[in-house]
Amino acid sequence: MKTPFKATALTLLASGTALALATASPTEEAALMKQAKLTKNEAEHIALAKVPQGKVKSAEIENEKGHLVWSFDITTPGSKDITEILVDAKAGQTVTEQKE
Repeated sequence: MKTPFKATALTLLASGTALALATASPTEEAALMKQAKLTKNEAEHIALAKVPQGKVKSAEIENEKGHLVWSFDITTPGSKDITEILVDAKAGQTVTEQKE
């Protein structure tokens, strides 16, 4: 299932509407990491397998619509696109993959 959150946020920002984006505090992030069965490195390997020659630009653990996921923004040489991969932090499966 694809999540339209980022596209919606960009649309709101482009229209001049102020939008406050919340980021997890170090304490919240630590609590989420305790719930995860996969480490960041394990999830990163799963995500990079989906994007040949990709490099992780950013990574975070988050609760996305009730699911604990590792979120990776991955760049590919020669492309301006960023591929966002969400990996279930408990099951190790790719939840979504979309180009931005």
